[in-house]
Amino acid sequence: MIVLGFAATLLNWLAKRMPVSDIGQYVVTGFVCFAAFYLLWLVTRGKGLGFGDVKFAPLMGVLLGFPAVVIALYIAFLTGALAGVILMLGRKKTWKSKIAFGPFLVVGTAAALIWQPQCIALWRMFI
Repeated sequence: MIVLGFAATLLNWLAKRMPVSDIGQYVVTGFVCFAAFYLLWLVTRGKGLGFGDVKFAPLMGVLLGFPAVVIALYIAFLTGALAGVILMLGRKKTWKSKIAFGPFLVVGTAAALIWQPQCIALWRMFI
């Protein structure tokens, strides 16, 4: 599935006739996302997040680029935390329970793809 995502991203770049210099920035963003998630996976010994999240992170980076990937990650972490709190308040999960983070990464990615200009405009209002 991840390979199909990379292929679709490559086709999108070709369809837009994106300059190689711009593609390089997206590739670097994908590598940084992979490195950050892989480091987190190593530090937590796979208990903080699964390796599927590590494999999805570079796709987020190459698809969104910077700064949109920051928006996606913020939304993913925010919605994941909110869902975790709701589940704990409803006594469906405990502090030691595992919650899949992949769906929240997908939601964050989709939200950044759809609302990136609005999020960046809102972000700049506070900077």
